[in-house]
Amino acid sequence: MPANSDFLYHQIADQIEKLILDSVYKLGDKIPSVRQLSSERGISPSSVFQAYYQLEAKGLIEARPKSGYYVSHNPRKTPALPRMGSTISKGRFVSVEDMISEVYHDLADPHVTKFSLAAPSISLLPAAKLNKAMIQAVRSHPFSGLSAVPTNPLTGVDLTAFEKILEKQSVKACLFVPNFNNPLGSCMPDENKEKLVKMLAKRGIPLIEDDIYGDLYFGKKRPLTCKSFDKDGMVLYCSSLSKSLAPGYRIGWCIPGKFYDQINRLKMVWTVTGTTITQAAVAIFLENGRYEHHLRQFRKVLHTLSMRYAQEIAAVFPPGIRISRPDGGFVLWIELPQGIDAFQLYQDAMKYGISIAPGQIFSADAHYSHYIRLGFGQTFTPQIKDSLTKLGKLISNTL
Repeated sequence: MPANSDFLYHQIADQIEKLILDSVYKLGDKIPSVRQLSSERGISPSSVFQAYYQLEAKGLIEARPKSGYYVSHNPRKTPALPRMGSTISKGRFVSVEDMISEVYHDLADPHVTKFSLAAPSISLLPAAKLNKAMIQAVRSHPFSGLSAVPTNPLTGVDLTAFEKILEKQSVKACLFVPNFNNPLGSCMPDENKEKLVKMLAKRGIPLIEDDIYGDLYFGKKRPLTCKSFDKDGMVLYCSSLSKSLAPGYRIGWCIPGKFYDQINRLKMVWTVTGTTITQAAVAIFLENGRYEHHLRQFRKVLHTLSMRYAQEIAAVFPPGIRISRPDGGFVLWIELPQGIDAFQLYQDAMKYGISIAPGQIFSADAHYSHYIRLGFGQTFTPQIKDSLTKLGKLISNTL
């Protein structure tokens, strides 16, 4: 049956991928031939071919003419993760607001390779009538009570450091992106989410949870939300379809807990109502089960792209870089050697039609000056490969 065949080749691909990750199959090792694996497992050659094709797409194996399939990459052998902190290097002064304006202004150029874009390519979205992706303007005005909290590229916010801030400062509300945070791609463990919710509830501090990337997980199970642990109605859960389905439709939702009346009044004041026709179109898409089908395929594509981009970056960027390993979303956070000015690198790259997001724009105080964020939401083409190579050479020439 087709359903069983589909499940079977994914199962085979997952098993071989695990053997590669665990270094049972090492770089350069030959894996079983299609005929051999077909005979050993008692399955059709077409199922094996599909499994190998999936592994090839992830860049884990390669086919050699008249020889067979060989291991070409192990993601666990990639550069180290970016560090939690960031050394602030003082260079020429450019305000964060000016950097953001320049970076996002250049996104309008159709000839630019948009690594700076934290959104999927339109070609990866399911309907021809979906509007062109709109990038929401980044608000950078520094507030007097804003505090930077150390974050881990795997587990997100350091709750010990965050609790110390709560003890010293008067905090009115908190906004967190716990699942696949942008730009790090980190995912807060479920036990940390529960701890965070309790920590804020004890102090009567509302938690605004932005779960816009939560559906874009690469694993077998969707990560829980902070809202899952909310017993007091203090979590305002927000999500949207703008990163997973329809960037131009601007459709989202909120579960505001005990703040329902206040949120409802604010919506009436600011928007009164949403656009009916786009909501109706999305409702039809959802009720027919198309969204879940799209997400299953979309997640597979994004996971493959994340590995392919990381593999290429590790190959063409200079030694000493550090790359995040997100389990969802579509951004990579890259730590470059100290001394490199990420905004200057952005300006140099734009001369070659390559747009990146310099780390400074993700901090009100222009921290992360030797970090960059690259989006992997575009299909991996020869142009993408060439742009990454050029970017790697620019970084090397700066050292």
